[in-house]
Amino acid sequence: MKRVILIVALIAGGLWAEEPRTEAPAALNHNLACKQLQERWERANAEMATPVENLVLPVEFHPNGRVKIILRAKQSQMFKDGYIFATGVHFDMFDVDGKKNGEMVMDDCLFDRERRIGYCKGRVHVNRDGDALKSRGMYFSTEPNFIKLLSECEIRTRRIPVDLGRLS
Repeated sequence: MKRVILIVALIAGGLWAEEPRTEAPAALNHNLACKQLQERWERANAEMATPVENLVLPVEFHPNGRVKIILRAKQSQMFKDGYIFATGVHFDMFDVDGKKNGEMVMDDCLFDRERRIGYCKGRVHVNRDGDALKSRGMYFSTEPNFIKLLSECEIRTRRIPVDLGRLS
């Protein structure tokens, strides 16, 4: 009988001590986000009335406070809804020690500062850690690292071992 009371007390104590559960934020639907940016791109391009020249803007930081990604653009327009539309775009990427470890070069870019996602309609080149991507049109997310190449894609990597059996 003492065991039953002890077990009931432990269970009840555990239930009372448990913190209220909060729902985790919904994961970003990359297909929907890409479509939203594609639809917003035309309007942003048309609204670029007073562009800023030679923009340099840190857009993401590492937990230690160092810059993770810097956006540089020849011409850009910041909108009240948190978007940046830019042409002549160059994203520089850095590791936690501040060493440059990659870059994205784009003809144009619509970047959502809040969700840290972007869309390029024109040509894009990505170089990172020895990998190279080329495409016309690209959707990307900085957290988590995600890239969707949209057309005319070329990928060069040394990460995939070339062991094609009889073909190699």
